[in-house]
Amino acid sequence: MLIHELNHVKWDVIGLAETHWSGVAELTYKDYKIFSSGKLTEHRSRVALLLTKTAQRSLLSYRPVNGRIISIRLKTMIGAVTIIQVYAPITDATDIEADEFYDQLVTTRS
Repeated sequence: MLIHELNHVKWDVIGLAETHWSGVAELTYKDYKIFSSGKLTEHRSRVALLLTKTAQRSLLSYRPVNGRIISIRLKTMIGAVTIIQVYAPITDATDIEADEFYDQLVTTRS
């Protein structure tokens, strides 16, 4: 259903949260590439990035950090760009969980 809807927009990269896919994966569906990151045991709090063929040709690297953070690096006409997809902890998360998330996010940006 998502791929069908993407045919109506002109975006080359789409970030997804709560994908429910387990583990780290690199999938191909039709002309799209999907990079996902998550825990092996839980089917929640996972993130993914979906790329069109155009974005795939520009892909320099991808980095699955954990179930809440994934990043890709793309080559553009003006230099490289990093796109980070996150699924931040919600308000019922402990302070420790939130602090760990933000520490990992800062490390991912660096």
